[in-house]
Amino acid sequence: MIVALGMSIPFSIYTKKKLLSYVQTRAGETKFGESVACLEDGASIEALADNASKYVLIGIPEDFGVRANFGRPGAHTAFEWALKALLNTQSNSFFNPAHVLILGAFDFSATYVKHKDDNVEELRALVETIDQSVSELVSKILSYNKIPIVIGGGHNNAYPLLKALSENQNQAINVINIDAHSDFRALEGRHSGNGFSYAKSMQYLNQYVLWGLHQNYTSAYQFSALQSNACNINWYEDLLNLNETQQLDQLLTAIGTISNKKFGFELDVDAIAKVNSSAYAPIGFSANSVMNFIKTISAQENCAYFHICEGAYQIEGGIVRYAEEYRDRGLWEGSLYVFDRRMKIDFAESPNAVGMCECCGSSASELKNCLNQECRKLTVMCLGCQESDGLCPACSG
Repeated sequence: MIVALGMSIPFSIYTKKKLLSYVQTRAGETKFGESVACLEDGASIEALADNASKYVLIGIPEDFGVRANFGRPGAHTAFEWALKALLNTQSNSFFNPAHVLILGAFDFSATYVKHKDDNVEELRALVETIDQSVSELVSKILSYNKIPIVIGGGHNNAYPLLKALSENQNQAINVINIDAHSDFRALEGRHSGNGFSYAKSMQYLNQYVLWGLHQNYTSAYQFSALQSNACNINWYEDLLNLNETQQLDQLLTAIGTISNKKFGFELDVDAIAKVNSSAYAPIGFSANSVMNFIKTISAQENCAYFHICEGAYQIEGGIVRYAEEYRDRGLWEGSLYVFDRRMKIDFAESPNAVGMCECCGSSASELKNCLNQECRKLTVMCLGCQESDGLCPACSG
């Protein structure tokens, strides 16, 4: 069932039939998705009031905030794949689905049709609309004394979560953020890089604890802003010098500064080494370390929500590793565009040219800048057109 929330961003309530469509059943086993709670067909969100589940899981499958921050797209893919993985885990005494209700996800299908291009001003205005819808829904969930688990989506969604919790508690909220970045950029229009600075400016955010912040990802402006707001920074570079026990001891100390009242828990997956995300990081915490961090933080009585963001699903190992192994025998075909002087990578001796020359329409895999020095548009151009005049269609007229 689709319900309208906020400023026209619809929300899809997932039925049991929908959840079971993701489950691969097997004789003698009970999967999480077969037992997890959901609302009855036709029920409204208000039915949460009578549900016994402690946690309510929702998805925000968008990457508009990431694109508005000039980041890598793909965060909109994480929720569905995370949900499939969750629903196909085992239901047992260690992992009881009765505690969780899967509510559903925001439906951005129409929004993606309207916002195909990366017009920054339009995207940042759209993020404000998303803020209002997310805040409204999370406020409802909190009003029923549930703990939201949110899978994004960009880290722009930290702002509406903090807003909802702040208004629920009638006070500014503490938060701990496991993240390679501070997301404390300037107030230049809403995007994934300034959720916490906007929350601070609106007095929704009180104490901000950063866990695993990378020094080389923190600009002088952000460092100054974090210092002036007395943020508790636990640098990744310093934590590297500690063993696992020492790290957890320091984490407990950091949590102790904020856990005297309800607080938010944020996890940007770019804090994990070599995990595909909107800001892929070659170094970072191991998955095992982050699992221990999650267990430690979520065990706190006043942990009021958990937000996982900026993951991006891709083929196993990433495109490059996959194509290096399988070349043209697997799912990959053609050349891969790269953001350096190579311009493209080929994985086979004679790869198929799956692109089309923008000038003449023939098969092409070469990318060249238009020779008009006032244009220089990067253009898919065949060798014949390169040798002809080397101009893009707009300049060749």
